[in-house]
Amino acid sequence: MNPKNDQNKEKDFHITLKKNLDLALVNHKNGNLDEAILNYEFYFSKNQSNPVCNTNLAMIYKAKKRTDDAISLYENTIDNCPEFINSYINYSSLLLELKLYNKSLDIIEKGLLIDCQNVNLIRNKSLVFYFLNCFENSKKEINKTLLLQPNNYNSKLILLNLEYKFNNKK
Repeated sequence: MNPKNDQNKEKDFHITLKKNLDLALVNHKNGNLDEAILNYEFYFSKNQSNPVCNTNLAMIYKAKKRTDDAISLYENTIDNCPEFINSYINYSSLLLELKLYNKSLDIIEKGLLIDCQNVNLIRNKSLVFYFLNCFENSKKEINKTLLLQPNNYNSKLILLNLEYKFNNKK
């Protein structure tokens, strides 16, 4: 057994893995989603602890209508890298689209424990309340986002929708 040879194999393995991840990112950016999936899946099979890779792959799964795979990957990422806030944002958005509002709210609340001022999570929370017809709560949350980012276009649109709802309730 040659320790030098083992070190070279280990180094080559990490170089190959890094090249594969770089290729996945390029393919993803260029819209070559099928190729990106292959690259991300290869990387993931060797290293499941990279939250960027996992979340990017989950986003592609979502785009490809592989919802169960996306959910599984988001949950894996949250379990293994709980500090990676983008997983909470993207997963709660997916759950919103699936109309799983209570589960989305649970994920949002967990994410807000990590970053209580994350505008994307607060906006998603506002949307959960909006879809549950809890307009007062929705407005309260969206106003929090506007305090943090007064010129946030998406938050302003939601606020306009809420004001329309309020004005037409009377």
